[in-house]
Amino acid sequence: LYVFLLTGALDITDVSNNAERLAGFYERIRRGNHFEVLGISQGAKDAEIKRAYYNLAKQYHPDLFEAYPDKKVVALSNEIFCLIASAYEVLSDERSRRDYEERLKRGDIEGDAILVSRILLAEMEFKKGQNFLRFSNFDSAARSFQTAVEMNPDEAEFYACLGWALYNKTAKTPEEAAKA
Repeated sequence: LYVFLLTGALDITDVSNNAERLAGFYERIRRGNHFEVLGISQGAKDAEIKRAYYNLAKQYHPDLFEAYPDKKVVALSNEIFCLIASAYEVLSDERSRRDYEERLKRGDIEGDAILVSRILLAEMEFKKGQNFLRFSNFDSAARSFQTAVEMNPDEAEFYACLGWALYNKTAKTPEEAAKA
């Protein structure tokens, strides 16, 4: 444990510090363009984009905050990762990056980047849930589908799969049975 602490592989900070750190970072990036979200210059090369994405993902991936008792921290980490994942997806593809840079020069970047990134992350979470279903891991599937529903409540298929996963859980509460 001591070696992990010294090397930085393990970070022991309390929830309030993480909540403040997440809120501060979110405020910095939420209105920024994709380059600002990843903390890179517009002339950044592919390797720099990838490195920035992986460094941010290590710090802000929602799985790191999944077990936190404060669900606001979990929701905030989802929002942050949506922005990071969306920025990486656009900038890592040469064609979409070129289109994005052109729109950025013209000043016509849409204000709904958060919505788009949230939908993309919801789809990723949904696919994760489907994989859990394939192996009859209904508890994990239900968690993934619940996250997908929270991120994109307009997708009916997410609700159907969530209901199926809840219905098939072995140790379900009466509330979960009713919700299913």
